[in-house]
Amino acid sequence: MSKGKDRGSFRRVKGLIRPWYRSRLFWLGVPGIVFLLFLWIGFLRTVQSACWKTENGQWFIGWGDSNIALGHHLEAAPSWRRELGFEFFDDPLDDEEETTYLPRAFSFGDSTVGTTRSRDFWISNWFALTLYSSVWISTLVWWQKRKQRRAPAP
Repeated sequence: MSKGKDRGSFRRVKGLIRPWYRSRLFWLGVPGIVFLLFLWIGFLRTVQSACWKTENGQWFIGWGDSNIALGHHLEAAPSWRRELGFEFFDDPLDDEEETTYLPRAFSFGDSTVGTTRSRDFWISNWFALTLYSSVWISTLVWWQKRKQRRAPAP
C-alpha cells in the first residue's frame, strides 16, 4: 500500500479535467431547476403574487396556474395612494376552474378597464424551465470543452 496522496479513484493528474458533475457551474444551476419545478408543481391550484404599489401604479410578479406573470397596472385616480409599499396576494383557484398544465409558451396583455390600464407578460413554467435548462446545459458543455482545449497535454 502506497503512502501517496491517492484519494480514492480520482487522482489529480496533469491534464485531467474535473468531470461535469463536479463542476461548480453544474451545482450552481441545480437550485434554479429545483425552484422552477417547485413553482410549476407546487402552485398548480393557486395563484400568488407580490405587488409593489407606487405613485405611478402597481408593479407585480405572480406565479401559479402553470404561469409566471410580470405586469404593471396604471390607474388614473388610484385608490391605493395611502397604501404604498409591498403587498402579497394568495388566490386559490375554484374547483370548477380547469388547470392548464401546458399553456402557451408566452403571451402579452394590454387592456384598459375603466380608468385602469394594464400591461402584462406571461411566460409558462414549462417554457421557462426549458429555456433555463437549455442555457444552463449549453453553458456547461461549452465550459467543459473550453477546459479540455486549455488543459496542458499529459
